[in-house]
Amino acid sequence: MSFRLFAIVALVLAACCAFIAYGQDKPAKKEGMQHEHMRHAEVDEALVKALGDCAGACDSCADYCIDMVAGGMPEHAETLRSCLDCATVCGAAACVAGRAGPYTSMLTNECAEVCAACAAMCEKMPDDAQMKKCAEACRACEKACRAAAKSEKR
Repeated sequence: MSFRLFAIVALVLAACCAFIAYGQDKPAKKEGMQHEHMRHAEVDEALVKALGDCAGACDSCADYCIDMVAGGMPEHAETLRSCLDCATVCGAAACVAGRAGPYTSMLTNECAEVCAACAAMCEKMPDDAQMKKCAEACRACEKACRAAAKSEKR
């Protein structure tokens, strides 16, 4: 499978997960009724948005890096790998966080580390607008993940 096709598949997967996460109806609370199947945690929509935005930015950046490597700029190969991994991790975390899954905290803690590493990779090319955009999305996602982790500890 070509890298471009992989990037497109990953982007579609992330978009589907984001759609599923945003499309879920919150359970209606009826006065005086508590159902066992009702959600125990509320969805952190700002976190889900940051994760989805980061996944999309990283997929876009990976596609850009493919073109740069193909055009004779091998320094983008390492960033390509980092962006693909970050997009995959953020996409998975967005799906889990979107349904307030039991592993949200675990995934977002790890996601913060992945986003920090990916941002650092992209920041090595500060004059490149695409890399700068990706780094900014990664830093915003890292911040959202760390904030979510702090709020869970309370």
